[in-house]
Amino acid sequence: DASVRQHPGSNFVGVVHQCSQEATGRYGIGIGSRVASIVRWKVDTLFVSVPPHHLTVVPKTVDAAEIASVLSIHLPAFEALHHGRLRPQRYSSTTFRGRCLFIVADEATPQVRAIIRLALLGGVSKIFAAVPQKHHHELQSYNGVVAVDADPREWLTMVRHSMDIVVDYCFPRNFPVVRDSLAENGRLVCVPTTSDKESSSVDCLSVLSLDGLYERYQ
Repeated sequence: DASVRQHPGSNFVGVVHQCSQEATGRYGIGIGSRVASIVRWKVDTLFVSVPPHHLTVVPKTVDAAEIASVLSIHLPAFEALHHGRLRPQRYSSTTFRGRCLFIVADEATPQVRAIIRLALLGGVSKIFAAVPQKHHHELQSYNGVVAVDADPREWLTMVRHSMDIVVDYCFPRNFPVVRDSLAENGRLVCVPTTSDKESSSVDCLSVLSLDGLYERYQ
């Protein structure tokens, strides 16, 4: 019913019902293949048309909800941590060894928790998280996480010019202060706040480094 307002989805797991011979030959995707993708669709949609190079074949033994979690939560977290890094470094268990991570967020969202878990797997030395007080206990349950008050006046002296990676989920609020937390050659990843419910956090990542390089990923 087109008159009913629908919130679009941003990822899905499904089975291929129709595809070209080129898709089968080039991408190994055929009718009956179980695939996943990040694509916008309505909740009442039965079929979605997606270019084959935007599909990933996934095992039939893995639960669809777990795959969707990887796409909607862990993939944006992974991209935020690793934008600009070369492929071999992305998957090393020592990629963040000796580095400090600073997260600025309004809530301890699943994506914030995913960033913490991925950073810890990468060997990060210390994680600071500027979040409201009500989320401190939850985040400090992770080994190596120091939760600080969301007010910049409470954390700037602790992190000024010393953070190797900063992920800012509150951009552009307090941006000049957040930028001051960067160490030399540090990387600031900004996820702009937006009222567009169709936007995926994968679509709106920005990266800033102290040498003035600024790139927007859309």
